[in-house]
Amino acid sequence: MVKTRELTEFERIEIIRLSGTGLSQRKVAEMIGCGQNTVKTTLQRYKEHQTVKNLHRTGRNPISNKRDKRNLISMVKKDRRLTAAQLALDWCLSNGKQASPSHVQKVLQQHNYMWRPACKKPRLTEKHKKTRLEFANKLKDWPKERYRNILWSDEMNVEVDMRKKGIKLRRTTDEKFNPDCIVERTKQGSGSIGIWACMSYDGVKLFKLFNGRLNAQAYQEILENYLMPSIDLMDDKDNVIFQQDNAPCHTAHKIRDFFIENNINTMRWPPNSPDLNCIENLWSWLDHHLSKIQIRGLDQLQEEIHKLLSNVPVQICNNLVDSMQTRINECRRNKGGITRY
Repeated sequence: MVKTRELTEFERIEIIRLSGTGLSQRKVAEMIGCGQNTVKTTLQRYKEHQTVKNLHRTGRNPISNKRDKRNLISMVKKDRRLTAAQLALDWCLSNGKQASPSHVQKVLQQHNYMWRPACKKPRLTEKHKKTRLEFANKLKDWPKERYRNILWSDEMNVEVDMRKKGIKLRRTTDEKFNPDCIVERTKQGSGSIGIWACMSYDGVKLFKLFNGRLNAQAYQEILENYLMPSIDLMDDKDNVIFQQDNAPCHTAHKIRDFFIENNINTMRWPPNSPDLNCIENLWSWLDHHLSKIQIRGLDQLQEEIHKLLSNVPVQICNNLVDSMQTRINECRRNKGGITRY
């Protein structure tokens, strides 16, 4: 039987004596009751240091071995929100070894598992995924140039104190979009200032700041006063496609009639698909720049938003629109599931 404990000095002496009689390492291992590698290591150590005593060791033996560490990683993957103290307790119950929360933290950091914000994505049903996949398949052969004549639109609500702490969980950088690393959410109420904007490959067009939520009447006024002039700014305005999501005010009968009366070609957009709308990433750019400013009131917030949206670098819009092919392909690969955008 292979021993798991450390050999005694007498056993090491016996290994050296028996090996000196010409016996093979395998035979010696059988006689001593240890592994053949143990015999080999003992002989090498004696040859190098001329001693059977334990060599000087730096520091204490590690608390955990590779198997224990794999077990810890498995615990993390089962529940990403467990604290280091909870993991230390569960780890002890599984292997009987006492480990401090700081040791657990250290082991997880060695494997690149650290507290990181959970990625928030809309909840997708199987029906949503099917619709998204059908949409992506229709656009799979579109060249980049075709996306460049689309006016992308969206609304965003911003609060004065808009830096909110997100939920954090343990994951590696490569696991950001794993299903168990995502916090699903639904859309919440309006913020202090609402923004409607449209963007094309050539840059941000006209935008509107408003208070509260949009209804169909207010949205139609925005379309009349901001969308129509934005279309006129397009190079090929006769072939412009307008993109909007499926918000209730967007799908009202009077809005549909408005598009028909003004000969505006609109995209049929899949539900719960902000990741496929490249203008969504413009809000991330805006949020990032607002976070650098200490905003103290609504007037200042409105002023800063207007200043930032009026000076969005064209290169940013170029990159966002040209990312559409990648978004569509990734949606198809994920069979209508979420993408990394």
